[in-house]
Order: sequence, then C-alpha cells, then structure tokens
Amino acid sequence: MSGVRQFADFIGRGVPLMLFDSRHRQDPSQADPLRPAADACRKSKDVDLFNTLKHDVMKDCQHIEFMSLAGVWRTLEAQSHRLHAAGVADWYDTSTIAFLKEVLNRRWDAVHGQQLVEREKWLWQVIEERSRDKQSSERGMPKDAVVGLADPFLGRDEEAKLAADMIVAYHSQESEWEMLSRHTGFEDALGELLKAQTWEEFRDTLHANFFKLHACAFHRWNRLEDLSAKYPCFEICHKGNHQVVRISLDRIPADDSTGFEEARDAFVCAARKEFEFSSQFEQKRNSRSGYTVHFHETGGWLCLYDILRSSAVHASNLYNL
Repeated sequence: MSGVRQFADFIGRGVPLMLFDSRHRQDPSQADPLRPAADACRKSKDVDLFNTLKHDVMKDCQHIEFMSLAGVWRTLEAQSHRLHAAGVADWYDTSTIAFLKEVLNRRWDAVHGQQLVEREKWLWQVIEERSRDKQSSERGMPKDAVVGLADPFLGRDEEAKLAADMIVAYHSQESEWEMLSRHTGFEDALGELLKAQTWEEFRDTLHANFFKLHACAFHRWNRLEDLSAKYPCFEICHKGNHQVVRISLDRIPADDSTGFEEARDAFVCAARKEFEFSSQFEQKRNSRSGYTVHFHETGGWLCLYDILRSSAVHASNLYNL
C-alpha cells in the first residue's frame, strides 16, 4: 500500500482526492438484492428485463447496503474467499480503501442528516429523544443512535481508526496467504523433482516447475552459477527478461561420473538453502505480524488514517456503472 503516502501528501496540500472501488461488494449475511430480478427474468425469459431491473435495484441499494462496520468486514472476507478459490490474493488495496471510505462517508452523511433534522425540532423533543436513548443504553438495549445505521455511530475519529485497522488487518492476511501459497508451491515442486528417475524426467520436471521454485528461491544467482560450474548439466539461460535454469542433456559428458541422483540432490539442496534464506526475510515483511509492524513503522497507518478521516476525500464504486 505504498500509494497511501502519495494520497496523504495530496490531502496535506489541500488537493481533493477521488477514490474508486472496482469490486462487487455485497454483505454475504444479507439476501441477494438481485434474486427477485433474476426470478422475474427466468419466468418471462426476457434478458433485457433483468438488466433493467438490475440497474434499478442496485441504484436503490447503493444508499442502504453497507451501513454496518461488521458487514464491511464480512464483505471483505467473502471477497477474499472468492479470490483465494481462484488461486490469487487481493492486491487491490486502493479499491479496499475506496470501499471503506465510501462506507464512512455514508455513515457520516447519515449522522449529519440527522443533526439537520434535529435543528428543525423543538429543544424539548431533542432532549427527550436523547434521554430515551441513554436509558435504553443503560438497560443493555441496543442504541439506535442514527436512523438508517445498522450499528451505533462511534464518532468520526474512532470510526476512521477502526477502518484503518480493518484495512491493515485485511491486507496483512492477504499478504500472508500469498506467501504461504508460494511456499506450498515451492515444496510441491521439490517433491516432483525428487520423483524424477531419469535425466529426461528431471529436465521436463524442472522446466515445468522452475518458476514455482524461483518464486521462493534463487533470487541471487551465485549459488546457481556455482552449481552449474560443478555440474555441467545445469545451464543458465535467458527467457525474456528472466533468467532460468535448464537441464542440457548435450552438456552431460559421456563418461559422467557424478551420476544423475547426485546432480538432482545437489540442486534440491541448493534450492532449500536459498528458500531458508529468503523465507526468513519474508516472515519479517509478508506475515501478518511482519506486514502490520512494517506498515506502522513506516508511517503507513497514519497516512491511511488521514485519508479515511479527511472530508476532502470522496469515494464511489464503479462496478455497477
């Protein structure tokens, strides 16, 4: 989320900022608002009818759908599960910020709207309503502080803090999931290499799995260069902008004394040493705790709070346009 520092700099200079969310957001605990439209389309077999009803329904839902902070987290979790099922993590951090900012702006607008309504009432009416809310709270009853909100309004500063913590928690778990997925792919690739029984199988398996290995190891090429010097079968070549390792059967001497298994095990050992080195660094940056600590230490959380707190930042969703 390096962009938050630039966004905060714009705000500090007094420049209005507009953020857009491109994701489809819906609280999974709520009923699908498009189900009636889909049922009507199925009965009439009219595709255009669904598009018309979808536009009307989603237009109405834009102002009522995401008023609960708990619902926001459920929505983010549902988005995360859908992406993980497809094998990817959610890196659209600007969309997440725009989503939370839109929710906060709606909640604040609802509070401001109620304050405007109170100005039109007699003083005794406002005092009576506030007193009734206080008594309900003391009896342990839920306090409906703002008409239209699914949970109590906590104040502009407090809700901005909660939203900032929510964004950091969400993307820290996404970072850790992506890291662990790469680690799993690395171990699977090594397992496939160890199953190879011939030079041809080793060559084909390494060709198919090298980028799984390279995602967690061999960020430095000196170990591979040393390996290639000792075992001529390993050839470092270029593929586009990347360097890759291939098994060149032509480079294997006819009187090969090292043997296939020795070369295979040497490559696996080198890969594991590289993985141990890189994983130590990743734990400090890509795990949940490491990501959170680094983000706070580099001032990212304060920048995020400024964005969510500012009245000069506007947000909207582009999915239903």
